[in-house]
Amino acid sequence: MIGPPRPDGIAPLWDIFRDLSAARGWSDWGAPQAIQWTELDAYVRLTRAAVTVAELHLLRRLDGEYRAVTADAANGQDGGDNENWDD
Repeated sequence: MIGPPRPDGIAPLWDIFRDLSAARGWSDWGAPQAIQWTELDAYVRLTRAAVTVAELHLLRRLDGEYRAVTADAANGQDGGDNENWDD
């Protein structure tokens, strides 16, 4: 993914985000669709992931940032340091 370096200490949430992002829908014009609360709920129930409400809100914010950077990249704008967050 394109964007700034991944913050230290976020690895467990980052793994959840990557799982959810891999299953996300995409619009007809190639834009990623938002991860919905229902998808977060289903993920937590199915995986029994121990996440707090604050962490769920953080995942939604992370998703918003990802979608913004993706939109910028699709429009030829620099969305950050262009480092790979998938390492």
